[in-house]
Amino acid sequence: MVRSLDIANLFRSFGGDPQRYQEFEAPEAQLHETVPPAAPLPQLAPRAPVIAIAELATQPEPGELPPLSRELAQLHSSRQASQAVAALDQALHRTLPALTGPVLALTSARGGTGKTVIAAGLAQALSRSGQPVLLVELDSQNVLSSLLLQEASSTTGSTRAPLSVRLAVDDRLQLVPFGTPDDLDLQALEQALTTDGQWLSRRLQALEVPADTLVILDCPTGSTPLSRQALALATRVLGVTTADATGYASLPRLERQWQGCTAQANPLHLLNRVDPDRPLSQDIAAIVAQAWGERLLGVLPESPELEQALALGQGLASVQDAWARRLGELGQVLLDELRPTVRHAARS
Repeated sequence: MVRSLDIANLFRSFGGDPQRYQEFEAPEAQLHETVPPAAPLPQLAPRAPVIAIAELATQPEPGELPPLSRELAQLHSSRQASQAVAALDQALHRTLPALTGPVLALTSARGGTGKTVIAAGLAQALSRSGQPVLLVELDSQNVLSSLLLQEASSTTGSTRAPLSVRLAVDDRLQLVPFGTPDDLDLQALEQALTTDGQWLSRRLQALEVPADTLVILDCPTGSTPLSRQALALATRVLGVTTADATGYASLPRLERQWQGCTAQANPLHLLNRVDPDRPLSQDIAAIVAQAWGERLLGVLPESPELEQALALGQGLASVQDAWARRLGELGQVLLDELRPTVRHAARS
């Protein structure tokens, strides 16, 4: 009543009729309806993955995992398997399957020295003397194949995989041609040689070379991954150069190529195309003999007969001049040095 009396006095003060005033009380719910509702809070996006992780923790069985968690678990297992395979592969690569017989590697610091022709001539001369020889071509130009396979007792065929076949040239001489890989195969080989330091050793081991067989490696010119692997396998290294100013200037580079690559402490030099009618050629031969001493295996003279045979595509069988005879003599010197190794390998 006090509230009504106050309101009546208020009306009289302003000249109003208090009898016309009526007071209404609104229900509580209607008062709340006038207030605008608050906007709902947005749900956080990461909530679903959190629930998935919680389910992964509470459900350890792989078959019962949610799809995403199961995929992650399979990926983890796959990575573990890949790491195990890589570790096994590295362990196998650290194992060097050494050849049981002697290995002669022919090298040169530049092209045009006659190295490949000498490798073919040595192989033929030693095989005719009764020594089993396996001649391995490490150059994609396949020059050895063109020199020897015309006399082969079997057809060459065509193979893309390098060093994958062994062909008979005669009863005691076999040739492993480089092969005819395409550009993609050569790129794969270069990558394999860069990452696998024992590629050549394993490839030769796969050929199952008999212990009494002399392996002759015709190395690529210069310092390459394949030539470095060949030098690491060699029992004896022979560097071929020519008796001219360019050949003499390349000798220090040839020596640098041998450093840190050869198992043989004292590689030998061989001078090719020594011309008795040219004073400069004779002088270079004398200087090399004085500088290298016992490390000079010998010299080979110029051979017009050899040049004619090569130009006509007749191979080396028809060459019977002083060059061929001297090469046969030097081959016997090398064989006498390697013979203890051959005998020891044969007994093993």
